[in-house]
Amino acid sequence: MTEYYQGPNNSAQLKAVTVILPTVAAFLVTWRISWRAWKRVIVLSDYLLVLGLCLSVCLAGFNLDPYFRWGYGYHKADLPPEIQNALTPKICFWLNQIFFKATAGVIKLSICTIYMSIFKDPVLLRTRVARYCNFALMCIIVIYYTSGILVSTFQCKPIHKAWLKDVAGECIDNNKFRVANAYINVITSILLVIMPYPVLLRTNQRKETWQFLGLIAIGLL
Repeated sequence: MTEYYQGPNNSAQLKAVTVILPTVAAFLVTWRISWRAWKRVIVLSDYLLVLGLCLSVCLAGFNLDPYFRWGYGYHKADLPPEIQNALTPKICFWLNQIFFKATAGVIKLSICTIYMSIFKDPVLLRTRVARYCNFALMCIIVIYYTSGILVSTFQCKPIHKAWLKDVAGECIDNNKFRVANAYINVITSILLVIMPYPVLLRTNQRKETWQFLGLIAIGLL
């Protein structure tokens, strides 16, 4: 075993990020939902936000198990054969792909539903345009992320070939799919950040507006 686990190890950084971000998110979501429940103003965006948090916790679990038990953070060549050939981390990786898209889609849809209340009185032209853009973006998010979940789930035929590479069958080119998914994630995140600015910056509540926009920008990072 001495020849293994000798190379660079980034698992500590991966563990820290995977634990800290969901913990902070859980605190903020709990604070928001508690306050809104006390005010009796729970709406669709809040339910979606809670669902997104639950999905993100599952996603973190699928990452943490390989970090702690299966050598994620090391180069593959630095791991012993029994770790390299283990099924559990491969299944976790398959689930990770599915839950990542589900989490991103639900959270972005939650933000879009918040925007619906902002654009609910489309008197000005810019508000009407923003409202139509928001509806269009919601459709894109629902269609793309639903499709992405299905593609990730059924990326191989048969399905279990996703974690059993020696099984006869075929799989999609996951590298190309991940690149395309990254582009879609970045583009939709940018649109979510910039879309409300033209409308909100015209309001008189500048302090609240900047707090809201800053929260949205930070949440999408």
